[in-house]
Formats: sequence, structure tokens, C-alpha cells
Amino acid sequence: MPLPRYEYQIIEIELDRRANRHQELVKTLNTFGAEGWRLHEYQVDPMRPHNERHLRLLLERAHAR
Repeated sequence: MPLPRYEYQIIEIELDRRANRHQELVKTLNTFGAEGWRLHEYQVDPMRPHNERHLRLLLERAHAR
């Protein structure tokens, strides 16, 4: 049985300070989820450790053969 293959994508987003950050993040993740991506990991931008508006997202999805 062949091993599954995955592809990854790193995106950086800045959440609007006037908007609801949680809703905005969920909307972004749902957009990528509709394309088969899932959140593997997230990180607050290391250059702005106390600023939750800048996020780095690591996304993964099964690689189409």
C-alpha cells in the first residue's frame, strides 16, 4: 500500500484590528478548507510576539496523485 503524500503551504495573515479576529480567522480557514487544506499549525508572528493580529499558518492537504 503506498504511503499518503501531502503538500504544505505557509501563509501569513494580518487580522483587521477593527473586525472580530476569531470570525475573520475562521473565515480564512474555511476558505482554504474548501480547497482541501487543513490547519496543521499556527504561530504568532515571531517579530511581533505580543501582537495576535499577525499570524503565520501552516496548511496541509493530501497531495492529488
